[in-house]
Amino acid sequence: DPYFCDKFMDFIIKIIQPVSFDNITQLEQQYNKTLDTDYKHFLSEMMAKVTSLAIIDHIKHKNTYDMDKIRLYLSDTLNASLEGFFSKI
Repeated sequence: DPYFCDKFMDFIIKIIQPVSFDNITQLEQQYNKTLDTDYKHFLSEMMAKVTSLAIIDHIKHKNTYDMDKIRLYLSDTLNASLEGFFSKI
């Protein structure tokens, strides 16, 4: 049901986005950088959307993925992307 998927995705984003925002804030402190608040919201929402899509994809494929691996891949990829970004600005 597309309606359910949209609502479920919105629910996941609302949970993950604040955590992503906090992670970005920690990286700001770690790299002694300051991002525009709107940009931090954009980045944290993008990270939450990617994560929610991975979760929904996992559910749609009848749990054939190893969720621990997916969680590790997502975490490593998003963290490496953000750290790479911060090291360049």
